[in-house]
Amino acid sequence: MKIAVFAAHPDDETLGAGGTIARLAKEGHEITVVIAAIRHLEKECRQVCEMLGVKTLLFKQFPDQMFETEYRHIQITIEAALKDIEPEVVYTHHPGDLNLDHQIIAKTVLTACRPKPGCSVKDLYQFEVPSSTDWSFGYTFQPNVFVDISEWLSLKQNAMEIYQGEVQPYPHPRSRRSLSNIAGRWGNMVGLNHAEAFQLVRSIR
Repeated sequence: MKIAVFAAHPDDETLGAGGTIARLAKEGHEITVVIAAIRHLEKECRQVCEMLGVKTLLFKQFPDQMFETEYRHIQITIEAALKDIEPEVVYTHHPGDLNLDHQIIAKTVLTACRPKPGCSVKDLYQFEVPSSTDWSFGYTFQPNVFVDISEWLSLKQNAMEIYQGEVQPYPHPRSRRSLSNIAGRWGNMVGLNHAEAFQLVRSIR
């Protein structure tokens, strides 16, 4: 199965879905990660995606924290990427995030994935990003799909630590311990040790 992950910045893919990406890759699925921002942390991101089992990593070179000035170009770029990848499953940001770049990626991906005849996307999921989704304090993220990442949590934590400038000391949400706490919270909600949570936007069967 072809799966695409659309993220605004390097590290968002790991924070939001790193354990799930690793699990899906281990299960034999073909995963493409698309990073919208310029090639900041490109070396680290390539190392991380290799660790997680990502087949293809694409950078789209839009200016960090200025996505609103490039909205139409981002929309066109994402639509073109979807046409090239033809994924059956898409993961991306939640539109309620505090970070405006995350909001724009969420909205443009949702638009690009609209269920027109011939659209390849059957399942569309939105993920949370610690210190963005939770810090919006509107907190409209309402997960209804939980992926058991108990076997992949340490890999997610190790991958995140490659982004040295992005990992923060506890109790920051991006600390190693906090990532474990977050996964524990979602897992405990559904009888698991550790899980990543997603809000399912649409599923076509």
